[in-house]
Amino acid sequence: MSTSPRKSNANLRDRDLAHFIHPLHNRAVHENAHVWVRGNGGILTNADGREFIDGLAGLWNVTAGHGRTELADAMHEQASTLAYASGYSGSSNQPAIELAEQLATLCYPSINHFFFTSGGAEATESSIKMSRAYWKLKGHPLKTKVISRIDGYHGVTMAAMSATGLSIYWPLFEPRVPGFVHIPSPYPYRYQAPAGVSQGLAAANELEQAIQREGADTIAMFLAEPVQGAGGGRWGRAYDPVAVRCTDTGEVNIPSLRLLEGLRLERLSDRRLLLGVLDRTTALINDARSSAWSDSFARAYRLLTSVEGRRVFDLSRESDRTRGRYGSSVFGQGCLLARRLVEAEVPFVQVNWSQYVENIYGTRTDFGWDTHWLNFEHMADRHGPILDRALSALLDDLSERGLLDDTLVVAMGEFGRTPKISGNAGRDHWPAVYSSLWAGGGVIPGQVIGQSDERAYAAVTDPVTPDMVVTTILQQAGVDTEGRARLRVFEEGRVIDGLVS
Repeated sequence: MSTSPRKSNANLRDRDLAHFIHPLHNRAVHENAHVWVRGNGGILTNADGREFIDGLAGLWNVTAGHGRTELADAMHEQASTLAYASGYSGSSNQPAIELAEQLATLCYPSINHFFFTSGGAEATESSIKMSRAYWKLKGHPLKTKVISRIDGYHGVTMAAMSATGLSIYWPLFEPRVPGFVHIPSPYPYRYQAPAGVSQGLAAANELEQAIQREGADTIAMFLAEPVQGAGGGRWGRAYDPVAVRCTDTGEVNIPSLRLLEGLRLERLSDRRLLLGVLDRTTALINDARSSAWSDSFARAYRLLTSVEGRRVFDLSRESDRTRGRYGSSVFGQGCLLARRLVEAEVPFVQVNWSQYVENIYGTRTDFGWDTHWLNFEHMADRHGPILDRALSALLDDLSERGLLDDTLVVAMGEFGRTPKISGNAGRDHWPAVYSSLWAGGGVIPGQVIGQSDERAYAAVTDPVTPDMVVTTILQQAGVDTEGRARLRVFEEGRVIDGLVS
């Protein structure tokens, strides 16, 4: 492909900045944007000819992939016959009728009428309008309020943005459309359910309390964005991780293993016996998904009832000196817990950096690395010292216990930060260049792999891709090419050059 000045990514980017306004426009971000010129399957190519995986599926509307000639042929045939015909009252068209009929055969019988929109934001707006219209027709004109979740995303148009529970979107467009109420999201890593209450029940309680607080006679609808956790992914539920929460002082709790109020281990054992009897009398036991779930339940049950298993999560068994080495932070105590899990031969352990993003409200947390504001204060006063202390303690501790050679330690995030400081004295998301730290587990120490340009805008030598990261981790964990083929993951991936012996 030609990379002449007229068609280069840089040239098109300059032309983009001159005339094109983007949703949630941020000039600093778009100064280094990619300009896409073609796609094939799940691959996008920019104007410089560089290829990238389209992890967003366009913007969630190219799920079938790019370059699908059969779709292009169908669109060409339709446009050649009838480009557009209004669907307003008194008018219709054959393709819309046929599509509605087809959808009706795929949905539950009660879902049999369909309204077509041009995108997600318009769908949100239409849902809000239909809900309010419905209640007015039913004789309840005061039922206008919409309840949605904090962190839920519903679109960029005005009402959809007001429904969206992401406060970062709001300041530039205030005042928002009135009548929107936001409640906490039950996302497990950001929501702490009350003791003895399941995540699902807690989420239902949040909704019920909001309805009671606002008045049931004022609520038109609840707008929820479903969140699908990664879990074991395509490997199945047998590979689901066990989420563990840790405080800055080392108190540990495991939400999925918490006993309900009034339930003792003796009763749990009785219920386990009863479950076994029921399982033997149902054909579902032969189902692969049921078997995977049974295996997962069995492991969780052993962990819950085993004295040795419970001891692993008791950080009070460590000396004050050891706990102090890791630091009084959620991440530090989490790293100490990770070392104990490694000692207990847990094969994969992931330590997340806290639950929160920015500490903009002054609460004392180990807020995340998403430093859109106050980057320098966060890094100097919290992030840097916490990471340095905890990670160095983990590596030293593993080494002193003879565990480091057999334990691969990887410290990284899912993206980097912009080389330029924003107007909020922060740094925004930057996928082009970021660093990771590797130690132990066969890693050759004392080296730096890859180099960026002088401004950290792009990788210039030995770039490492996400599939190389995952392949290397799997390889060092004993999942070789044959094993990856059985799991149907990263079959063609390669190990990071020069990283491991």
